[in-house]
Formats: sequence, C-alpha cells, structure tokens
Amino acid sequence: MVKRIWLCALVAMGCGRASNDRAPEVDRGAPRASAVASFPLVPVRAALRTQIFGDAEQSPAPEPPAGVFIKTYYQRGSDSLVAYETPVVEGARRPAVVWIAGGFNWGIDANAWTQGAADDDQSATMLRPPGIVLMRPSLRGANDNPGRPECFLGEVDDILAAADHIAQRPDVDPSRIYLGGHSTGGTLALLAAASTARFRAVFAFGPVADPRDYGADGCLPSHASEDEVVPRAPMAWMNGIVTPTFVIEGEHGNVAAFPDLARTASRAVSFTTVPGADHFSVLQPASRHIARAILADRGPRPELRIDAAAIAADVAR
Repeated sequence: MVKRIWLCALVAMGCGRASNDRAPEVDRGAPRASAVASFPLVPVRAALRTQIFGDAEQSPAPEPPAGVFIKTYYQRGSDSLVAYETPVVEGARRPAVVWIAGGFNWGIDANAWTQGAADDDQSATMLRPPGIVLMRPSLRGANDNPGRPECFLGEVDDILAAADHIAQRPDVDPSRIYLGGHSTGGTLALLAAASTARFRAVFAFGPVADPRDYGADGCLPSHASEDEVVPRAPMAWMNGIVTPTFVIEGEHGNVAAFPDLARTASRAVSFTTVPGADHFSVLQPASRHIARAILADRGPRPELRIDAAAIAADVAR
C-alpha cells in the first residue's frame, strides 16, 4: 500500500485528474500563498473536486452549561460554523487547545462537558484546567453547519478556520495554540499538521495511516479512486509536517498504523506507545499529562515532552 499511495501522491501533486463535482454550498476559501509554497498537501486538497460526501446532520448544538462553555460561531470563508469555547477570562493571555473528537460526523453535544469513565473519557475535560482555553469546533455538515461532510478533506479547512478564530480572543496567546484529536479526530489532526505551521504543537491519538483502514464502518467508499484517497491519507504527507507532532496510542490500540505513518515522517513527529493502555483508556491520563506540559510550555520555542512511562503509571492507578 505504501508504494502505491506514494506513487499516487506524486501523480496528484503533478498531473493527476480531479473529478468535477463539488457541493456548491461549501465555501473553502483560497489557500494562502505561504501554505501552498510550504505544504504540498494544501494545493492537492484545494484542487480535488471531490465526489465523496456524507449526510448533513441537522441537530443543533445544545446549549452548554453556564460557566463551562459558551456557544459561539467561527467563520470559514463566508460560512459560520458552531463551536463551544471555555468562557473568556480577564487577565494574562493563555494557551488554547482546539480539540477534534472521534467519530464521523464531527459535531458537538453534551459529551463536551460530560466527563466519561477513566477508561473511556472522550470529553477532553482534562484539557480545560484553569489556564487553558479549550475550543470544540463542530465541522461542516454537523449541527446544522453549512456544507456536507467530506470524509477527511474539507474538514481540515474548518480546523484551520477554528484556530484563526480562537487566536482572536483577548485572553488567548496566538503563539500558543495547540491542536489535538482522538481516533478520526487524530487522523484529521495529522492532516491539519501537514497543512500549516499555525499550531505550537499537535497531539494525534490513535490515527490511521490511510482512511481505507476504517473499512466498511468508515466514511470512504470502497470504490474511491486514488485521487480521492491520497489527499485524505496522512501517510502520504507526514514528511511535510514542521510542527512538533505527538502521535499517541495505547499498546492495545491502533499502534499498527505507526510503521506506515513513521516511515516517511519528518523529524518533527514522534510516536508514543503507552504500555497497558488501549485506544480509549489512554485518553484521560495522557490528556492530563498534556495539559501539564502545555501549561509549562512558556518559552519562545515549543518544549514539550510526552512521558509514556508516566502516562502508563497513571493508567495503572
């Protein structure tokens, strides 16, 4: 698969043929010139007229509890998309985390503030201690947002727009914005990392190397062409990542993806396997560890370390 997808990646970057269909209601916005020059994935994504769309989800995002989140909207081109953010706090500027949960609709609901069990806490609660701003953006086609789901394609543009939004808050340090995601959200986090230097660091929990790895339960049709697959496959773009990026998974989780992702990864990417954890139990202890690392990361350059042994000890408690 690796040789085949890399050949297709070169075709897509040069003379690949794009399909002609695109949902007319989606406004991606033009890629920035600096992004096109620095990140080969950006023009490949922009050029693809995808034929792969999911069904829009029309349940509005519920109102969050006062004092926990505020319901807000961020702009992607001319479109407004809903999000949850921790409330604005007066005082010094703080770091912020944009978090993308797993699943295939990438919407937001009460799970954003309902802490799960220690062995399966997908709420990202550990990432919103005092001192960190947490943003949970809903992506295209979810929660009545404009557009339709595109299965790891246009959603990357939504994530970048969310980062631009959170950077405008008066209590956020725009140089300390981090991105994290779990499962399919981790896969999106890698694609975003390959598209920008916007984030101070990226944390991808349990991603796949190729969206076809999700199989029949995934969002990519079995008949998808290589032109459709390549822009959605992190393994084809890992060498373009310049941001410190931590790929994290429990030893009983999706670590089978690590070799394909690591094969061409840049030096900015590291891989952490947490002993004793699985795809879900790794989340809460690792997120707690990441929150502490973010709060300590105050220098002119990012200095973060993920300690697998420390996380494993937390898992075992």
